[in-house]
Amino acid sequence: MSRMTAGMVDIATPNLTLGGITNHEIDPDVLEWLGGSASVDNQHAATMNVKPRLGFTSYDLAAALAVCGVAGCVFEDLDLYELLYDDHGEIKSGAVHTKTSLADGIMVPRQISFAGGDDPVTVAFEAFGTASDGETVPISQAAAAKPAGGDVAQAFTLAKITFDGSAINEINNLTFDFGLGVDHRVLGGDLCPRIAPINARDPLISLTSEDHAVASTFGFTASQGAVTLYFQKLAPGGRVATATLAHIGLTITNATAKAMARSGAHRQTTGLPVEIRPIISGANPILAVATGIAIP
Repeated sequence: MSRMTAGMVDIATPNLTLGGITNHEIDPDVLEWLGGSASVDNQHAATMNVKPRLGFTSYDLAAALAVCGVAGCVFEDLDLYELLYDDHGEIKSGAVHTKTSLADGIMVPRQISFAGGDDPVTVAFEAFGTASDGETVPISQAAAAKPAGGDVAQAFTLAKITFDGSAINEINNLTFDFGLGVDHRVLGGDLCPRIAPINARDPLISLTSEDHAVASTFGFTASQGAVTLYFQKLAPGGRVATATLAHIGLTITNATAKAMARSGAHRQTTGLPVEIRPIISGANPILAVATGIAIP
């Protein structure tokens, strides 16, 4: 008997090996048809379409976002490994691990999550399988050896965020939803999607702060301004110095922000929820991701 756990992701193009996988999802998304005629029982079954997707979450923001940012990325040969472990919890050696592969498709970032500092920031991705001929099923599974890499190479925490020049402090949770819509459909009697274009980009930052200054910063009407988010790299035993070119920055030239409903309780700090939505500003991109930078 063997059991397996979340392992690693290895992509041929763009060249990317990701460890620090906190969770994963494999969805073949098979649609079947069942039917009968004048019978209470099904008399026939057929596979109508297959729209496979793979999802995963990692601590390694820098490596992932450097190759697959807000515009997504087209990939070839994406392999997700579920690693088998022995009776003592050690990862087994040899070609025994489950490798689920997507031959071609598009991958998009889904969400960056920060839970107040108890754990590093995570980033989630979703990959959609496509077939240029509409017939070749792009998902497959095989037993394989674990490739090199796949350890927790780096991790990050939220360093700071500013809105229109004002710092937002005492953040106890934050999510950055990239809001990317992907048109992953089967058309024309095909078995699999031929393409999966991005058809919407509606990013949203949701955060809660315990700093009372947030109440006056955002008030009771929506306001607009530039937004910056910085994620600081964690070093063994501490943090990498802010002046080092090792951190991540998310730049939003213009965004609209509003305070959300809040409530308080006796002897508990009131949380002040805020929503920030990036909007297009002239020729500037709606969001720019920079890796390997210093934090000012």
